[in-house]
Amino acid sequence: MTVESEIKRLKGLFKDADELKFNLLEGAIIECARTRCQLNDLNALAMKTGLVKVHPNNPMMQKETIVAKTIIKVRANYVNLIKLLCKELGAFEDDMDDDLGDFE
Repeated sequence: MTVESEIKRLKGLFKDADELKFNLLEGAIIECARTRCQLNDLNALAMKTGLVKVHPNNPMMQKETIVAKTIIKVRANYVNLIKLLCKELGAFEDDMDDDLGDFE
């Protein structure tokens, strides 16, 4: 996956959004695409190196790798960007809240 292909995919998902909001959030779409590609790269690295290093002589001695710590931060950024885009561009509106209001 490339950043450009992810930008195209995201723009396609939000193609029916309000044009003004879409234009205002284009930077967020680009950043979201970059973040997803970075996350994929980090996950590939984690598959090679592992998330935890274990001491060869004492398995109780373990250390989290830098990639493990970084994945957590990048993933949180990605999730926040997706939430922002969905909220502001009107995709995937949550209908469950309406149903719960009738239940009360």
